Amino acid sequence: MFGSRVQDGVEMQQRRTTNRIFPDERQDQSKMPFQAGRVDRFAANRIDPKTLEKLKLMNEGNVPWHSRILDPRSSVLLTWNRVYLVACLFALFIDPFFYYLPFVRVMDQSTGVSCVAEDQRLRNTMTVLRTLADLFYVLNIAIKFHTAYVDPKSRVLGKGELIVDLKKIQRRYVTSDLCIDILAAIPLPQVTVWLIMPGIKRSDYNIQNTTYALIILVQYVLRMYLVVPLSNQIIKAAGVVAKSAWGGAAYNLLLYMLASHITGAIYYLLSIERQITCWNQQCLAESSNASCNIGFISCENTGSRSYLEWQSKTQIFNNCDATADPPKFNYGMFSSALTKGAVSTSFQEKYFYCLWWGLLQLSSSGNPLQTSAFIVENIFAIAIGAISLILFAQLIGKMQVILRNSLL
Repeated sequence: MFGSRVQDGVEMQQRRTTNRIFPDERQDQSKMPFQAGRVDRFAANRIDPKTLEKLKLMNEGNVPWHSRILDPRSSVLLTWNRVYLVACLFALFIDPFFYYLPFVRVMDQSTGVSCVAEDQRLRNTMTVLRTLADLFYVLNIAIKFHTAYVDPKSRVLGKGELIVDLKKIQRRYVTSDLCIDILAAIPLPQVTVWLIMPGIKRSDYNIQNTTYALIILVQYVLRMYLVVPLSNQIIKAAGVVAKSAWGGAAYNLLLYMLASHITGAIYYLLSIERQITCWNQQCLAESSNASCNIGFISCENTGSRSYLEWQSKTQIFNNCDATADPPKFNYGMFSSALTKGAVSTSFQEKYFYCLWWGLLQLSSSGNPLQTSAFIVENIFAIAIGAISLILFAQLIGKMQVILRNSLL
């Protein structure tokens, strides 16, 4: 008798402990570890079942596609968000390749006579790939015009009213995120490469490259910003971005490699600019004797008679030789790319060299860099040191969280 009472008391105590601490433990036994261990921080966003039933009735029957409303918690929208995230990462991977379009063409190895040209094949390939990526941004805008949302004013007692009125959905989207999405979807690199740059008649290549780089960089930062809320939407719906711990670790490592990719591309373009800066300075210094024309550094002007006369007299290529010991021009941290010929070699060689350079600097916080007094160069070095610390801390922290959740 006493034994049965003691046993009943132990069982009741266990039930109380389970119900007090883990009330949903028995319901979540069939879930994956990362789902069972996740705390429902979005309980306040639970939708009223009446509005869900209303949304279901609105989409039944022969409803045209332009009048359908999407449930923000549906599996279809979750799948689209994952596809759109991959498309965004692909677009972020494509954009830095536009920085590799200019290159230095060595016309004579013995005298070092060179000129600046544009990689036509790379330009055409990147234009096609970037246009395909832009289509996903346009499609996402169309989907947002038909995605229902929870009215913030109705989030009372853990339930919210799902707005399924198409006009209200479109009005809210127009006044909130439409402007940013349109700016991110505009094909700025294609317009800049094919329309703006050929229309600039100035002979100063540094002005053209700086304008070109800033236009692409502004939209690149904007597209990176869109990845953050998109990842949060996927985490809100599924708990994690990737379905496995190793997938999550690979995703965060991919972001780190993407930062190395854009860092190496900027380093390459700035190396081209420093070479052109040296040529411009030397050209101005000898303009009184050799009738130097800054436009001669373009490969488009190498066939004229005046160019051949200038080529036989000029000394700018000897004075701007980065391999000289010591060099007559201080290239700073860009001397490595110029001395190794990364600006004049094949695309595969210069890309992997610049990618390695970007990964090296982000991993070491820019410690081995030796800069000159050039302001843009020092700003770039400061940005590398600051961003590398932030990225490395984020990478280690997120991977620890993912591996910890996989063990729950």
